[in-house]
Amino acid sequence: GVWSYSVEIPGATQTGKLTFEKDGTAYKGYSEDSTSPGETDKMEDIAIDGDKVTFSMTVDIGQPTTVTFDLTFTGDAYSGNVTVGSMGTFPIKGSKLNDPKS
Repeated sequence: GVWSYSVEIPGATQTGKLTFEKDGTAYKGYSEDSTSPGETDKMEDIAIDGDKVTFSMTVDIGQPTTVTFDLTFTGDAYSGNVTVGSMGTFPIKGSKLNDPKS
């Protein structure tokens, strides 16, 4: 499914979409930042344990940086933390935009 996201970073709020797709028995996904429509970053190491989802991505913020996500889902919403390399950990939240494709 497609989920919105909002991350509170110092001096700004970053928004966009997270898309998760079932791929056989595993999941794949990508994120899209609102400031760069059409440009996506691929999720890696997606792990789902009950209502908890973790994954990482490598993004280019002047240099390749690993970003890790630790999310807890409750119904049609989630909250958690995103760690951006050595820059720190920031709160993230979002909600469902559509149902997953079967």
